[in-house]
Parts: sequence; structure tokens; C-alpha cells
Amino acid sequence: MRRLQNYVRKYGEAAGPALFHAHQSLSAHASVSARLRRKLDILNGKFPAPSRSVAIEPMPLFAHAETLSECPDAAEPVSV
Repeated sequence: MRRLQNYVRKYGEAAGPALFHAHQSLSAHASVSARLRRKLDILNGKFPAPSRSVAIEPMPLFAHAETLSECPDAAEPVSV
């Protein structure tokens, strides 16, 4: 009920409850639709798509330093 009170406070007595219930209905409908779609796909022999977790490789701090050490004609450091 706290979220309903927030909607009433933000949008007023008339529009707050209507917007709250509309938002709840849309959210519930989207969730149910997605679950049903997955269940129907499994029953029809389609397998769900794999999750989209992508492994992110950390980038080197000084990328140019690695390329300089690999370069055969790179200048040698000189002490001053």
C-alpha cells in the first residue's frame, strides 16, 4: 500500500490510484506473457535462448607500454 500512497501523493486523489493500478496491470501482464511464451516454446520443442551474460575482460592500464616492448625497433630507455 505504500506505493499506492506514493502515487496518490504524487498524482493526486483522482489520478493516483488509476495510474497505480494501470502500472501494476501492465507489469503483471508483461511478466505473465514472458513466462507463458517460454513455457510454450519449451512445449513446442524450442529451447530458450542462453542468458546474455558477457564476460568482460579487463583492459590493461598502459596499453601502449605492451606494444612498445613487443616492437623490435623500439628505442631503448636512456638514463639521464
